[in-house]
Amino acid sequence: MGFLIIVFGAVSCSFYSKDAYLEDFASFVTEVEQNYQSYSEEDWLNADQKYEEYVGETYNNFRAELTNDDKKQVGKLKTKFQTVKIKHEAGQIMDDVSDGINQLQGVMEEVIEIINNQ
Repeated sequence: MGFLIIVFGAVSCSFYSKDAYLEDFASFVTEVEQNYQSYSEEDWLNADQKYEEYVGETYNNFRAELTNDDKKQVGKLKTKFQTVKIKHEAGQIMDDVSDGINQLQGVMEEVIEIINNQ
């Protein structure tokens, strides 16, 4: 006896509904909000790709079916995702600045030591 396994790799399957799209998009954004601090760069690439599918092709597939309230919900989800992404990128910038400050401090300490030993 064989089993039929269906994998939804693309969110634009013909059995996929507007409501399922909105629920899946909301779940995706919630997952990113809850876990972004532990995301690797690969995780972010995957999240960005999935986000682009939700706001691009899949959105366009259901655009005609979306009510004004649905479109507002999509707008809110887009804003939440972009806000989390900005938080992540700001954290990366702060890490880079911190590294630079520490390196500069090391340079200054070495320069002072060299000057004092002459």
